[in-house]
Amino acid sequence: MAVFYTILDHLRPGNSYGMSADPEPQATKETVIGEHGTTEFFLSVEGKDADKVWSIIGELMDALKVLNPKLYSRTIERLTAIE
Repeated sequence: MAVFYTILDHLRPGNSYGMSADPEPQATKETVIGEHGTTEFFLSVEGKDADKVWSIIGELMDALKVLNPKLYSRTIERLTAIE
């Protein structure tokens, strides 16, 4: 799960896990993935079209749903709980 928290932390604007210091955070759409870290994953998506990256992540989540339903469900629960 640490990998998902790392991805989540770096893909959301603001502080840890997308929580902004601003009382009313503004939603932003990243069209090109910026520099978020030095892991193989972050280096592979840096500078890429965000919609295409999200499409691939969506396919990954579909595969995860079949291969590891518990991990998929827990990940969806955590993503859904983000405000």
